[in-house]
Amino acid sequence: MGCAASKHALAEREEAIPPVGAATKLLTAGSSTGAATCRFWMIKADFLRTFSGTNLPFFQELRAKHPSAFMEKTISYEEVVCGKHVEKILSISHRWMLPTQPDPDGEQLEAIKAFLVSSAGKRIELVWIDGGSMPQHQPTIGLIRSDEGTADFKTMLSQVNMLYLGTTVLILFDLSYLSRFWTQFEAWLSMQFATPSGLKSAVGTKN
Repeated sequence: MGCAASKHALAEREEAIPPVGAATKLLTAGSSTGAATCRFWMIKADFLRTFSGTNLPFFQELRAKHPSAFMEKTISYEEVVCGKHVEKILSISHRWMLPTQPDPDGEQLEAIKAFLVSSAGKRIELVWIDGGSMPQHQPTIGLIRSDEGTADFKTMLSQVNMLYLGTTVLILFDLSYLSRFWTQFEAWLSMQFATPSGLKSAVGTKN
């Protein structure tokens, strides 16, 4: 399954990626002070398990049509270190298939739904996925992000590391996944443990 991400989306993403050393410093500071928190929009897993659409609409459309499918969740670095959300929250790491549609054929949505109904995924209560959980700006298809939405987007994106460090991560892998730094960075974060003193490899552990 080939993927091609929007240059616009990637530019926004890559601008917000801190160096690994900076991410570790932020993690350490946040876990010790409890001050580093971020509010994220999460999609209820039960909604996705029964969603009948071919693909998942962008955040603005999905929230307008299905407001009850969302939950606001504030996450702190302290909670990331404690592993509080690993059992209940799923974050998706994936490539966009087209610049204006991450999943035109619905293959990624089907993979997400399959995981959510599996024995490993049945415990999941909330799901975060970029296009469906953050306000999007796609003027070529008439989707304009408001100033408030842009502010929310930038705030969430600046703290998205917490999700890949502190939740269960489902990687939708293909060969193109390896061609971008952002997706590889997400995968790397998902294979780390957050500790009060920084990041440690989770390879070889029970988790």
